[in-house]
Amino acid sequence: MNLSVDTGSTRRALLFAAVLLFFFVSGTCGLMYQVVWTRQLVLLVGTRAHAVSMVLGIFFLGLGLGSYWGGRVADRTARPLAWYAGIEAVIGVWALLAALLMHPAESAAVALLRAAGGAPLAGTLARGLMAMLLLLAPVTLMGATLPLLARFTTADPALGGRRVGLLYAFNTFGAMAGCFVTGFFLIARFGYLRTVLIAAALNLFVGASAWALSRMRGGTDGHGRARTPKLDAGIGVDMAGGGMDGHGRARTPELDAGTGVDMAGGGTVGHGQARTPAPEAAPVVDTPSPGGAPWLAVVLVAAFAVTGFSALALEVVWTRLLAMVFLGTTHAFTAMLTTLLCGIALGGMAGAALLSPRMRVSPSTLAGGLLLLLGLVYLWMVHAFDTLPARALEMRRSSGNQWDAAVRAMFIHSFLTLFPGTFISGMLFPVLVRAVARNAGRIGRDVGGLYAANTLGGVLGAAAGGFLLLPWLGAQGAMALLALLPLPFGAAVLCRGGGKALRAAAAAALLGGAAWLWATLPEDINRSLSASYMPEDHEVIFYREGVEGTVAVSQPKGVADGADRVLWINRVQATTSIERGVKMNRLQGALPLLFEHAPKEVLFMCFGSGITCGTLALSDFDRIDAVEISPEVLEAAPLFARDNLGVLDRPNIHFIVDDARNFLLTTARRYDLITFEPMPLALAGVSNFYTEDYYRLCLARLRPGGLVSQWVPLHSLSPEVVASLVFTFTRVFPEYAAFFVNADLFLIGSDRPLRLDLEAARARLARPELAKALTLADLGDPIEVMGSFLLDKAAVDAFARGGRVMRDDLPWAEFEAPKLVYERKVPESLDRLRPLAVPPTALMDPERLAPEDRERLERRHRARVLDLAALREYYGGFVLGDGALDGFIASLREDPENPTAKYYLRQIVHAQGETFLRWDQPENVRGLLDKVRPWLPGDPVVEALAERIE
Repeated sequence: MNLSVDTGSTRRALLFAAVLLFFFVSGTCGLMYQVVWTRQLVLLVGTRAHAVSMVLGIFFLGLGLGSYWGGRVADRTARPLAWYAGIEAVIGVWALLAALLMHPAESAAVALLRAAGGAPLAGTLARGLMAMLLLLAPVTLMGATLPLLARFTTADPALGGRRVGLLYAFNTFGAMAGCFVTGFFLIARFGYLRTVLIAAALNLFVGASAWALSRMRGGTDGHGRARTPKLDAGIGVDMAGGGMDGHGRARTPELDAGTGVDMAGGGTVGHGQARTPAPEAAPVVDTPSPGGAPWLAVVLVAAFAVTGFSALALEVVWTRLLAMVFLGTTHAFTAMLTTLLCGIALGGMAGAALLSPRMRVSPSTLAGGLLLLLGLVYLWMVHAFDTLPARALEMRRSSGNQWDAAVRAMFIHSFLTLFPGTFISGMLFPVLVRAVARNAGRIGRDVGGLYAANTLGGVLGAAAGGFLLLPWLGAQGAMALLALLPLPFGAAVLCRGGGKALRAAAAAALLGGAAWLWATLPEDINRSLSASYMPEDHEVIFYREGVEGTVAVSQPKGVADGADRVLWINRVQATTSIERGVKMNRLQGALPLLFEHAPKEVLFMCFGSGITCGTLALSDFDRIDAVEISPEVLEAAPLFARDNLGVLDRPNIHFIVDDARNFLLTTARRYDLITFEPMPLALAGVSNFYTEDYYRLCLARLRPGGLVSQWVPLHSLSPEVVASLVFTFTRVFPEYAAFFVNADLFLIGSDRPLRLDLEAARARLARPELAKALTLADLGDPIEVMGSFLLDKAAVDAFARGGRVMRDDLPWAEFEAPKLVYERKVPESLDRLRPLAVPPTALMDPERLAPEDRERLERRHRARVLDLAALREYYGGFVLGDGALDGFIASLREDPENPTAKYYLRQIVHAQGETFLRWDQPENVRGLLDKVRPWLPGDPVVEALAERIE
């Protein structure tokens, strides 16, 4: 038995396994950095699509440049593993320094952005400069690692595709793991800084380990010639067991050193001697004419660039569509990216496995077939997306809306939908490496060049997908067009060379399948998407796929007066013009008018339907800056003109299309009032409007005595999360109070003591147009507006006690809120609020308050406390029971003029009456009417119900 051969083979297998492990960890760290650095940078450069695309573009540009540079370094060094080790260590050190210098860098970045002022080009250049300073160097180094390890593991081009395919697959599996653990666990538990420190520690560990291995196996002698390795007989410059002879020629590999399995078709016989591959197992290689080989290489590299373009553009489209199916939470985006990376990694492994020397199909032929198949599958995916909403809805119903089941559904449906395209895309890389790389001395450059072409194509694709294709063609048109791009390259490659008839037949079959899929494309996948989240009795009256998001407006079918319309942004109900929603928006617009301080300049962020902004515009403010990130939202505003009071035509409003937080960060203007209506906290990125850092930005932009108004919903949040949001607010503002309407808190913060002024409020609310709008929302009486007051500073502190602060570095609530979307937690929050309720007279000067006003305010307060008890039953789902009904009657018994109790009592009467009629129980309807008529005399809902049973 030849022990030296067996020992060498084992050592080479172990070393290759170590390299794969290193590259797996490299991929994990790379995605951890990408997720954290991207989230940190968008806090500075903004979340507008052009800013995010610029950050991602710089990331991928660095990877492409690094691949190109790394390929040239790899082919010129005898120690590529040592270079890899050094690069990993430098990346880790860079990450540590960036983490430590992030805070002072943020201050410098803010100064730079403010210096850019209102000049769009200067602002864009400043943002690009900041992103490049942080990202370009480390991601360029990341891009260099693949060609370096490709050179280290491959000397024989015949084995290059397999080796590079395995490296590519393991690195992508590592990226998948990094994406998953970062998006589901690390940021939520440790925050950005400690997540980066974990990744940096892993980088340094990999760098040290790889350096130790490189030192063990030797390098070059004093004359620059390759020195015989001390540890392995073929891994390093020559993973295949060959190397260079004394004249620099490639030495024929004697046995496969790759993994300890028979990757080269040889192996060992029973006594350990090298086994020669059987003649029929000889690899099939392309033998084009000397003039044809360069043409084929150019076409294949161009094809890989085009597939990179298609893949990244499609990723933009797929992400938009999947977010509309699954809700755009951080967990949903993590699930999408994780499954996408999984498909690519599995495809890379499959591509490597295909490149057996026994394979009788040339690599270029296989590449051509895969390109055609890729276009075919991309077209099929349009059909898959058309049926996805119905499938996802059915799974959600069967799971009972449980969080764990919802996460499983996201992964399952993302995988089933994305896997075919990503799998074939992953297969292409090792196949193209095998087809293009033909010289052992150029393996690094060939791999680096291919990867650079694909990555740079991806940079262009990501920008084109979001900025051009989605707005111009829509999701379906963009997917269909991008599916066509690989087809001509596949046909050109497949139809060249020998066996033209057979190849042409295969190409014709695949192209025929693509033509059939094109002819049978769905009419419009947006209809399926809309049907999955809009009420069944609604019709779409506005639909735009914009750069920043997909905006839609729906209304009940057959209703044309503008009532009960809903604004949807990326499938989320942003706002509604139903009675209860309008009242909340009107109250938010009226709250600043209740205090002694008289605001003159206002910053309103997150425009929505414009109802709040329209209410603000009816006051005597000198200037209102209204900031909205999506121009499509402003375009939809006229559809809510009945309730937003023609807000777009108001002369005192200045509309600004920008990311609200970034505008606040960069503006030099100070305001008397800052108010905003962010989207639900469960959505990715919304937590940035609830952090301590954000509130400090608000405080810095306030004039002395100015007010900040923050909306905190109770729906879909636990009492602990609500208390923590309030607690975070109280850590910044010296003075604060809370108001309540429906199931929503409004926090008011200031740097000066807050004093309510009833007489001043009466004068401000009496402006004719404003008074009319408030009256239609049951807020015409200033006592009712004042009656929404709930908590003074001491009561807010008591409610928030035990809360957990949320910071930009640790946005934990963004990861907790999605778990509560389907939970009924409002009753628990109301239980926590009710004992703390304080009358508004606590913030008033008693000497300036008339006795009758005091009596009315205190009576309304007692009724409001009873309302909270009734709302507990109402939002607990007990509308058909007597708890909520009796609770609101008790409130009206305390204060017969209480419009809040009348509104909810009317809703209960309608719900119970319709149910009793459906059950054919008229006697129950009569009993209900007898019970509520004393409190709702002449009410249209009550009288209509009475007519139906007479």
